[in-house]
Amino acid sequence: METNTKATITLEVDINTLRKAEKILASLPCSLDYACNLFLQQVVKEGMLPFAQESEETKKSQKEEILNLVYGEVSYLDTTEDQGLFDLGPETSF
Repeated sequence: METNTKATITLEVDINTLRKAEKILASLPCSLDYACNLFLQQVVKEGMLPFAQESEETKKSQKEEILNLVYGEVSYLDTTEDQGLFDLGPETSF
C-alpha cells in the first residue's frame, strides 16, 4: 500500500503567467497547489500531457483542409508565398 508522502517542488515561471493563473484559479476557487496536483495526476493517469499539442504539420494540414473547403482542392502549402491566400490585400473589396 502506498503512503501519502508529500514532496515540495520549486518552479520558475513567467511572473505574468503566474499572476494571471492565480487570478483565474482564485475565481474558481482553486489553489495553485491544488491545480498543480490535478495536472500531475492527469499526467500519471493519461501517460502524457493532459492537453493537445499541435505540431506544425498538424497546423499545416488544418490550413489545407480549410482551403479545400473554401476554394476546392489545394495540393500543398509549402512556402510562405503559398500561404498568401490568407492575405487579401488592400485592393480586395466586399
